[in-house]
Amino acid sequence: FKLSYYNEYKSYLRLLLMAEEEEPKPLGWLDKTLGSIMLFIFVFGSILNIMAFLYFRRRKTSPSTVVYRVITLTDIISCLNTYPVILVLFRERQATFFENFYYRQFWGVTWEPIPYYSIFLVLVISILRTFVMIRPLKVVSTKLIIGALVGYICFLQFRFWLGMLAFGKYTFSPPSAYCYIIITNTHYQKLDLYLAILLYSLPIFPIILSSIVSVIFLCLSSFNPVVSKNSKQKRKHQATITVLIFTSIYIVCNIPVFITSLWFSLIIFYGVNILDKDNNNYYLTYYNWLISYIMLVQVNAGLNPVVYITRMRDFRGFVFNKQEAGGSRGGQSTTTNQSFKMNNLGHTVTQPAVLAFETNQSILRRKATQVVPITDD
Repeated sequence: FKLSYYNEYKSYLRLLLMAEEEEPKPLGWLDKTLGSIMLFIFVFGSILNIMAFLYFRRRKTSPSTVVYRVITLTDIISCLNTYPVILVLFRERQATFFENFYYRQFWGVTWEPIPYYSIFLVLVISILRTFVMIRPLKVVSTKLIIGALVGYICFLQFRFWLGMLAFGKYTFSPPSAYCYIIITNTHYQKLDLYLAILLYSLPIFPIILSSIVSVIFLCLSSFNPVVSKNSKQKRKHQATITVLIFTSIYIVCNIPVFITSLWFSLIIFYGVNILDKDNNNYYLTYYNWLISYIMLVQVNAGLNPVVYITRMRDFRGFVFNKQEAGGSRGGQSTTTNQSFKMNNLGHTVTQPAVLAFETNQSILRRKATQVVPITDD
């Protein structure tokens, strides 16, 4: 009996070894292809987002510019934080930087809030633009916007630090090529997953509603001859279209991670795996989370400055001609005003015409600031 049991045990071990040898592994060429794409976005996306941050930093402080500054900062973090994942893809899914325990925890708490914070930023900029179209003379408090942005990121950081310090830790996963948190407390795991679904799904509805309202206002104002000839209204329309493009890119890039999160939630709560009933789907094992949760988030961050370049003339001038964004933080510049500054460079400005021009320009800026306190870009 012992001999037959030993023989069966040997055959079982042999089967296990054969299964490990025959287990599919990530495709090397596909890993390097994805790594090359991410490396390209890492380099150029980081550079363009840094330039975008400097551009919005020099703009006059207003609710919309504050949101754009935070968006560019978030996109910079998104692009830079993918570097260890790129190394993992080029080195056959080896841990590289993720071998260090403290770096894993640091990477986790800096990357995990990004998808949630990004959708909140899209929500804020969409509602802000719609509000400007509906109530163009209403002043929006910049302090209120700053308080909302700071409060929400503090809430997200508290959530992830609580999960890491009290209930789990971030662990490297070779099939996923990045780190994720393993929560040991079952009750907190379900609570955290419920909260994640709410934070992902709830902002979608006001974003869609805000986009629909903006499109309706654009269509109605396009038939108004008075509004269509107003240069200020044209700028507002262009800014609204920019926000709509910005929102559409975000939705397209984040639909896969939203579907993946719902699929994972069904597995956790109900044990139902509708996408991979046999748990052996090659794509879902090695590339689903990598592409939806890491790569597409980075692609979204890399496309945002492209939108700025194609839709914002001042930003194009800032990038290619190294001009000052808006002349200064205090207001918008004009070609005439710049020519006066260049012509009088190095000379004492005592000409009455120049003084009168600058006085009129300051009065116009002050009036424009009082009527429309929100930038049009």
